[in-house]
Amino acid sequence: MTRHEIQVLREAGVPGARVAKQAEVSERSVWRIAKEAPVGDDTAPPAGVKRAVGRPSTAAPWAPVISGWLGEERHLPSLELLRRSREQG
Repeated sequence: MTRHEIQVLREAGVPGARVAKQAEVSERSVWRIAKEAPVGDDTAPPAGVKRAVGRPSTAAPWAPVISGWLGEERHLPSLELLRRSREQG
């Protein structure tokens, strides 16, 4: 059961003990989640935009450079791309 479902059940007036049993969490977790800000889709990114989750990729800064290399020579082996990137630091 997700935080959203717990919040919806609590807003609907379902007793905390019953929500805890249904969600298989402690009653304390139910009360804590009920006090949190509502979970909703209002923080969702606009359509067509992918939301980044977690840490940024360590390869992300190299994407434009590698795209440029592949634009020049389409069939470069990955080891050549690695060698070039190591040369540049």
